[in-house]
Amino acid sequence: MQQKTLQQFIDRVAYEAGIDGQVTTTGRHSFANLTNLFNETWDSLLALAALNGQTEATAVTNEAGTAVPAALNNEDFSIVPWPATAIDILGVDVFTGSSQEGWIDLDPIKFANRRSVKLQQGRLGFWAIKKLPIEAGAGVTAGEIALFDSRVLAGMLHKIYFREAWLPISSANTTFTILGYPDWFQWAQNAMVQIITKRDTNKKDTFQAATLLKNEAEARIRDSAKRRQLAGPTVPMRRDGMEL
Repeated sequence: MQQKTLQQFIDRVAYEAGIDGQVTTTGRHSFANLTNLFNETWDSLLALAALNGQTEATAVTNEAGTAVPAALNNEDFSIVPWPATAIDILGVDVFTGSSQEGWIDLDPIKFANRRSVKLQQGRLGFWAIKKLPIEAGAGVTAGEIALFDSRVLAGMLHKIYFREAWLPISSANTTFTILGYPDWFQWAQNAMVQIITKRDTNKKDTFQAATLLKNEAEARIRDSAKRRQLAGPTVPMRRDGMEL
């Protein structure tokens, strides 16, 4: 991976956008505004990478596991809370108590399909997002994740893997270290250049060039996220022998 400071990143964006020399303490191209734009852009980048299989920014609720609560009355699923700092839910694992099977990942489904899915042989159950977190005045009401079905028993251990929210960098922290793959920097820098130049009629060529470079970087991110392995490509298999 490569690393850059916030100052180096902003300086490169300013150069590519043709606004070097215009970055000031106030105004449209203030360092603070560009830093806010960076935070939004880098969060989008991490989402893109995570949704394509990249493991950076992945967190877990509790590595040791937390007990599955009892199923709702007259239902075959349990409810666990959406992790407080989660942006995306990447998976749910359950420990059966068997040392031979160990942790088993549940299959993701849509909550609307809770009555129609059929469990494949060798699998344990499903998980579905029942409710996203919602605004509640100055706070947030936690979301809910449903764990199915009656084979996911109360007392079994579970843990949720999720993508954490990007913690915004302060514009005062110019030496903050940013880590990423080369294509990540290419994508984020050109995404920012697009936003900076899209309303400037004198920078149409710059906008188009940034769009092309960003799209090329995104294609490489999608491809490399699926197969980023030091030992070379492999075909992942499930426990029941089927390809993923």
